[in-house]
Amino acid sequence: MNPAYIWLILAFVLMAAEIVGTDFFLLFLGSAALVTAIVTFVAGDLSFSAQCIIFGVLALIMVAVWLVRHTRTKGGADSAYSPNAGVDSLNGTETEVAEVGSDGSFKIVVKDSVCLAESGGNETFAVGDRVRIVSIDPKTSRPVVRKV
Repeated sequence: MNPAYIWLILAFVLMAAEIVGTDFFLLFLGSAALVTAIVTFVAGDLSFSAQCIIFGVLALIMVAVWLVRHTRTKGGADSAYSPNAGVDSLNGTETEVAEVGSDGSFKIVVKDSVCLAESGGNETFAVGDRVRIVSIDPKTSRPVVRKV
């Protein structure tokens, strides 16, 4: 069996395992294995030691690229925004009513998404009204809003 196929299998396994991960770390190692497979296939008669050295050097370079990418995204311009902060992070956000239903239900725009909301009192809303999210209803997980 050509050693290039072994490197291709390793690349496939690492990249498939990345589906479970979230940091793209295994993707970079899989890319190093893929490039090693291509070099092994093109060069033909490389010793196993040379193949391992090629993989090791490529893996170190790719991991360094991953580290640079990973540290830059952690402290970038949007570092205050955390997608996992939960819906409570929306309290105090001002937005507008996007749609009003015939039954009095209404939708608001929240961070480029439209979602159902509830009134914080007996207020009625019209499309375009400015509202502020005052809390999140624990039963429905919908934002509770009041007019600004």
